[in-house]
Amino acid sequence: MVNVLKQFLITLVFCSTCLFFRISAEILPEHDAAIPGAISDGTPSPPALPPEMPDFTVKSTVVREMEVVEAPPMAGLPLVEGTITAT
Repeated sequence: MVNVLKQFLITLVFCSTCLFFRISAEILPEHDAAIPGAISDGTPSPPALPPEMPDFTVKSTVVREMEVVEAPPMAGLPLVEGTITAT
């Protein structure tokens, strides 16, 4: 009885798979596909144009130097001290 049930399930799966591929072959259009030839002839492409810079003027600038002390990145190390410049 178990072998008959296994055979039935195998046949059912096989038939449904065949039916799926048959239906999809009828529904989906066929396309001609090909591998294209060389995209480039080996010569390097021309360089990109330089980016256009915006036309503006700076009215003012503030530069600050600050002494900072930070916690060490790992326990047991000394504090990190230094000067930073903020523009």
